[in-house]
Amino acid sequence: MEKIKGLLKKLFTRIFIRNFKLKILSLFVSFLLWLNISAKEVVRVDTLRHVEVRNIPDGYMVKRVEPNFVKVVLEGQRMYINSAEYINLDAYIDCSKVKEGENLLSVKIENPSENDNINIVSVDPNKIRVIVEKVKKKHKKVKRRRIHRNHN
Repeated sequence: MEKIKGLLKKLFTRIFIRNFKLKILSLFVSFLLWLNISAKEVVRVDTLRHVEVRNIPDGYMVKRVEPNFVKVVLEGQRMYINSAEYINLDAYIDCSKVKEGENLLSVKIENPSENDNINIVSVDPNKIRVIVEKVKKKHKKVKRRRIHRNHN
């Protein structure tokens, strides 16, 4: 029994105590390597965005936008995705060239932060149906009244 205890003590000393500083250093270096690799890991994130209508020409009015929301799939390094830079993404449609009736417009994505480390993988749906109608102008006839003033 004493012999087994002595062997276990030697084994414990050899594994944990001998070259202790080198073992701590190697543990620290391995932690730094893990941190570096995990920060550069590429991840995908799905996010829902409300579709904004921009550049409506004068004399027209947007009656309906279908659907109102799009799913945007983003890809980037974990440290940029986790920093929530993608929250500022804007999904919009440009109505500058619409005609009266039904229009099928492409969804555009704008990132005000201009982060090149976040890529847009897909937008679903990538086309939005917009129904536009002309604004009916009401013309009122104005009656002119003459006001007579007595000049003293």
